[in-house]
Amino acid sequence: MMSTGCGHRAVAPTKKVLLSKPAPSVDVASMTKAQAAELIGQWRKSCRLGRGQDCYRLGRLFQLGLHLEENAEEALLLYYRACENKSKAGCLLAGKLALDQSRSSYSPGKAIASFAQGCQLKEARACYEAGVFWLMGEEAREDFQKASTYFGLSCRGEFGPACTHLGVMAQYGIGLKASVKSATLLFEKGCSHLDATSCYMAARLLRRDNPPKALAYSQQSCLGDDKRGCVIRGDLARKDNMLPDAQYYYGRACQLESGVGCYRLGLISKNSKQLFEKACGADVAEACVAMGMREMAAPTPVKEKASRFFEKACRGNQAIGCFQLARLWQKEPTLIPGPQDLQEAKRRACQGGVRQACALP
Repeated sequence: MMSTGCGHRAVAPTKKVLLSKPAPSVDVASMTKAQAAELIGQWRKSCRLGRGQDCYRLGRLFQLGLHLEENAEEALLLYYRACENKSKAGCLLAGKLALDQSRSSYSPGKAIASFAQGCQLKEARACYEAGVFWLMGEEAREDFQKASTYFGLSCRGEFGPACTHLGVMAQYGIGLKASVKSATLLFEKGCSHLDATSCYMAARLLRRDNPPKALAYSQQSCLGDDKRGCVIRGDLARKDNMLPDAQYYYGRACQLESGVGCYRLGLISKNSKQLFEKACGADVAEACVAMGMREMAAPTPVKEKASRFFEKACRGNQAIGCFQLARLWQKEPTLIPGPQDLQEAKRRACQGGVRQACALP
């Protein structure tokens, strides 16, 4: 048995936890006021008689302010009633609303009780939310063992993000025995449930030992709009000298606001200036170095601009950026902001492994 931490005992289901199927769709939004009023009256009556699904439906109307005045407190009470009457979705939303700290109804104890009840009813997302609750320690002490139990139930119920969380816990030994192999299997399972983050994590762990699998997972991650997966897919294509593929995936990563993707696309593109500039703006230090070097190589370089690029790279712990900054400042002392800045740039470059910086006067 699992304790919910608030006086309730939750029996771990032995069967597979499933994502709940939505109730038959009722398009209340398109109804006239009179039609909606009649239906709402029916739902109120059936809710009082213990039909959890209709309590949940009423709660949604109050929460959304649809044909009823918006009232989150009333919605929460209806979700509680829905949960008591075995509505999986009611349990899930009751737990979420009960964790809203901006409201007087904030109650972590009731939230975890609702999530636990939803999990017993085989609602995989409720199991997941219970896992997050114990992982983060919402006004309670973290309990990594409970978190891993709930994430496991949710993952077995085919909710991909739970597999990701459980995989990270396995990878770093949080509440579980550390095991990269177990983590990889969990990420692969999460990916099979179409979680893009799981696909990325699987690709990241497999890229060295199993490039074909890493390629497949990174491609699936990129299809799910995880920019990190797009970067890995581009790296693998570039490694195999498949430059058109690399350009495509780096370009996709760049479109998804990945500075690394923009930078690596710039490395294999003829028109790299805009890509490097975008990457530098996203704090990719190597791109800032590239922009500084481009500026210095221009027919009439704007040295103040180059200095700003190198300085940003140096702040990003890019030793080459610090070295180029120190060299520029030695030649153009008017660009040095403060009396100790030149020595600091040389020191950081030297400590970062640039031997020439150690020999600078």
